[in-house]
Amino acid sequence: MGEFIDRISPLFLESAKPVIIFNPDLVDMGVTGMSLTARDLRERVLKPFETVFYLKTLPWGAVYRCYPSKWTVWKEDAEAEGGFRYRSRRPQVPSQSEYG
Repeated sequence: MGEFIDRISPLFLESAKPVIIFNPDLVDMGVTGMSLTARDLRERVLKPFETVFYLKTLPWGAVYRCYPSKWTVWKEDAEAEGGFRYRSRRPQVPSQSEYG
């Protein structure tokens, strides 16, 4: 996989053409326990891309982004309209420690 990424990544970086990736969960570290090499590969692939739409539901709420808006964190709340209450807005994707 690493060799393939090394071959195609210059095409993305040197081109003015947009590239769309759907569901880029390349490696789920929590499930696979992958090595540092796998994490580095994931970072090399995803770092040059700008996330334009993101919606991830979590046991306690959700993380959302729709470009050009910032990332937002929502907490599940049965009393709130739509079932979620706004928690915070961030310029980058929040880490798990920032979710709460």
